[in-house]
Amino acid sequence: MHSFALLAAQVLEACALQQKYLQAHDLILDCQEFLEYELGGNHKSSKKNHSISVQQLNIDLKSEVIRGKIDNDIKTGTQSGMKNTPLFYQWLKI
Repeated sequence: MHSFALLAAQVLEACALQQKYLQAHDLILDCQEFLEYELGGNHKSSKKNHSISVQQLNIDLKSEVIRGKIDNDIKTGTQSGMKNTPLFYQWLKI
């Protein structure tokens, strides 16, 4: 697992609570170091935070609901045979 994979999942879920899932997705892709610098910290990415409240984000990251959702996603993914990400399924016409 990537060293920031769990944190990235938590950030995405926490931002979804702010109705900012897509902005968080863009932020993580645009500024991957955002995660490395403790969710913005003093880093330049905090100035371009895509209208995400970093203060609220830090509160929501402590939510057991978010951690439970991610744990469930991991569990169901593992049960369905997922071993790595990203995972692509190919739909076959028979």
